[in-house]
Amino acid sequence: MTFVDIDDLRNAERDSYQHQRWAQFSGFHKDGDRLLSYRRPASSGLLLVRGDRLVWEYDEIRYCVVDTSLRWNANYEHFLALGGNRAFLAGEFSWPPPDWINPVTDEVC
Repeated sequence: MTFVDIDDLRNAERDSYQHQRWAQFSGFHKDGDRLLSYRRPASSGLLLVRGDRLVWEYDEIRYCVVDTSLRWNANYEHFLALGGNRAFLAGEFSWPPPDWINPVTDEVC
């Protein structure tokens, strides 16, 4: 997950992709909210968060997953070991940590 600058979306050109992203959740937005961009094994999108509460989730794209990702599983386990969503939203760590190198690959032997 990474934070997205809400002002960049709000001030984007009217017909741009960024403005379309803003339109998906602008009706739910209040000052102080944060926007997160996420990637899951089968989708990616945006989360509008107020404090530690989810206000709105918008799936931008869904993927057809044929097989599991061992690399993603290792990332997820490390994310949970650092404290998971609660610690991330509290600012206790950034994701991905600058010193984190995932030792797992998805290469098939």
